[in-house]
Amino acid sequence: MNVKNFLLCTGLLLTVLSAPACGIRYMIRGQVVDAGTGKPVGGAAIVISWAEAHFAPPGLPSSRDMLETAEVLSDDEGFFQIPKYLYLLLGEYDMGVYKKGYVCWYSRTVFLPYNKPEYEDRYRERKWFRPRNGMVIRLEPFTEIYSRDRHADFAVSVRNYCRARYGSDGLFFQAIRSEHELYLKSLRRE
Repeated sequence: MNVKNFLLCTGLLLTVLSAPACGIRYMIRGQVVDAGTGKPVGGAAIVISWAEAHFAPPGLPSSRDMLETAEVLSDDEGFFQIPKYLYLLLGEYDMGVYKKGYVCWYSRTVFLPYNKPEYEDRYRERKWFRPRNGMVIRLEPFTEIYSRDRHADFAVSVRNYCRARYGSDGLFFQAIRSEHELYLKSLRRE
């Protein structure tokens, strides 16, 4: 093999191997439905943030570089489209879904009812969720079995974890505005 072909093959190989480490971005679709009825939930706010993790030597904290935060609303049939990054190495994400009248949904934890003795904790780890094409997010209707103050705290935490924008241009923040106001009131009471 001559030098020119060797350099061309090496360059192509390095390009192919390094692209997934940087993240290949593509769009995936999902649907938000009512967990009880299975009917679509239109107008739900969806936020997802993608980060690339960097390892550190033992004893030192690792770091994350934010790649993108996207916010969308589900359409009348509950469908939405969000970005996904494919990684060769390690990519992290946080995803939240909220619609007034439903329990806030978070990709890492499940918000639990407060008045059941078997639920000592507020949250339980959500297992096996990965953003994928065709995913279905099932929102639980908000009923009296949930603590309103704790839920407000949870919704604001989800907004923070997902790095959703504040203010009028933040779709997720606009959706949880009443939860945010309740959270602020509960802080003043404490």
